[in-house]
Parts: sequence; C-alpha cells; structure tokens
Amino acid sequence: NVLKSVLRDKLSTRFPEWDFKKRIDWKVKLDDKAFQNDKDSEEAAYISLFGDDITHRNVKKTNEIITSVMPYVKELKQFRDKASKTLETLKKKEISNDKNLTGAQLAIGRLNDLTSEMKFRKPICILLTGPTGCGKTLLAKYIANCLFGSLKTFSRISLVNMGDNLLESELFGSFPGSWTGSSYKVGKMVSMAGGAVFLDEIGEISPAIQAKLLTYLDDMKVLIEGLSDTSGVRVPVLIIAATNRDVRKEMSLGNFRSDFYQRFAYEIHMPSLSERKSDFRYILSHLLQVKKKILNLSIDEISIAAIEKLEGYEYPGNYRELERVVTAAMMSAKMDGREIVLSRDVQF
Repeated sequence: NVLKSVLRDKLSTRFPEWDFKKRIDWKVKLDDKAFQNDKDSEEAAYISLFGDDITHRNVKKTNEIITSVMPYVKELKQFRDKASKTLETLKKKEISNDKNLTGAQLAIGRLNDLTSEMKFRKPICILLTGPTGCGKTLLAKYIANCLFGSLKTFSRISLVNMGDNLLESELFGSFPGSWTGSSYKVGKMVSMAGGAVFLDEIGEISPAIQAKLLTYLDDMKVLIEGLSDTSGVRVPVLIIAATNRDVRKEMSLGNFRSDFYQRFAYEIHMPSLSERKSDFRYILSHLLQVKKKILNLSIDEISIAAIEKLEGYEYPGNYRELERVVTAAMMSAKMDGREIVLSRDVQF
C-alpha cells in the first residue's frame, strides 16, 4: 500500500487523475436482485452489512434475536389475521364523519377477547442504539422484514418535537373529551396490533410518556384517554425502539427510567462510520452502485484520489452524510459530462 501510494504520487505529475481509477463495482458487485421493483427496494439496497468484525458481530446478534423472537411473531400474525376486520372497523371510524363511537368501543372490546387467547402476556421489545445516521432505521426494517416477510405491518413513529398530548394520542389513541381539542384517533399501537411498531428516538420522550409506555410493556395494555372502559385494551405488537443517546448516561442523569430500560429484552449497538473504516471501500462501492441505479446515472468509475478523499473524512453524520456527499459528487460528474467521479467532485 505504501509503495502504491508513492508511485501514484510520483506519476500524478505526469498523468491526469482519471488514469488512476476503479470501476464502481471494484469491491462488491450488486446483481439485479438488489433492485427489486417495489417501494422498499431502495431501503433494501442500503443495507450494507459486510464482513468487518464489528458489523459481523451485529449481523450474528441480529439473526440470533430474529430466531428467538420468531415464536412471538407467529402469534402476532395469527392475531392479526383474526383481528383484521375489527382493526379495519376502527380505522374507518377515524376518517368517518359519524360522531357515534359506540361501534369503535365495541370493536376495542373484541380486541380484548382475541388477545385473551394468546400465550404471550407481555410484548417483546428490541432496543437499537448508536449515533445519528448509522442505520438504525434500516436495521429495524431488516428485522421486521425478516420476521414478518414484508414491511406491510411495520410502522415508524418519530418521537422528536411532539407535545405529550399529541404524542400520547398518536401512540395510544384518544376519544373526544380526553383533552382540549382531542378527537377520536385509533393510535399506532392499536392500528398496528399484530405487527411491528418502530419508536424512533425513544430517548427524547418525557418521563410521563415513559411511564405510560412502561404500563403497556408490563401487561400489553393500552390506556386510551377518553374511553369509558378505563381498564384498557390489550394489543400485541413487536416494539423496536431506537435512540442516539447514551442510555446508561441518561439513566444516571434521571432522563431515562431504569425500569423502562430493563423492559427491553434485546439491545443492538450500531457502530459509527468512523468505526467501520476497514469496511469503508465495500460500503462506498455498494453505495455508488445503488445511487447510479436510483438516479439513473451513467457513472461507471471513480478515481483513486476521490476514493482516498472520501476515505479520509470522519463523517460526523455517519452513513447519511456519506450518502449525501456521494450523491452530490455523482451529480457533479454528470453535470460535467463525465462517467467518472473525480476528487474535485467530492465536497464536504
């Protein structure tokens, strides 16, 4: 590697940058299966789980969790099949102009009857930690897709910058009169019963919402504000949560409840991009091909100088920042009428 670097440095004074280049598939070659013609193909193509030690351990741990959670998900699928008509009734009531909510209350009662047949009495929860932009959402989708066979029963809720009343209604639902301006809302926990709910940035929620979630994690019961039956409704879901905060530090500061954290049976820590430098060229080769396909570009090559420039940056925004920089570099090459990305295209 030292010899190659010295030779390139010497020869760079006599030859142009584009004479020292690689094809964008020099490290990994994606086949057509990576670009299936469905709405989730872009996300599926982003999953760059290659062979460096850190990621290999995470892949192994993820697959072990998937195997362990499978019996619970089997029950979730059976429940969703039985509850599909009831859930549809609840959703239709939300968009209906009919103010009579007796039907919705009866439908919620039927959900309670169906969950009484389940062997599992508590929901299973998975926590994903790691810095912003490192791929927690993609890993959550990967887990859900492996368990459920698709992302049709997967729903993401961003918990950032949302007031407690609004967030509580979004998560657990509400009936008119529960708080000023409230209306009937199904809530994600109920509408996604039998599926997977991804709680993104769970470290941002208030102690009050943590307490309400804790009640759910203890007995699978959702307490719906304004519902005449105050005992709640049992709704089974797979909870996948993510945070970019140091959970243990937040617990010591009193921002994250210890008993809430203990309810997560599984935890996976996602590494930053700077921790994956041994894997960087695989990730870059993969990303260049994905972006070429998505943006319909004719970029086939990248110069060694551009690779080294990309490789030398620390990426505080992690994979998300790399994605932005690479996209801009490829568009710069296109605007210049080139089929090769050069170092001058790479801007941070």
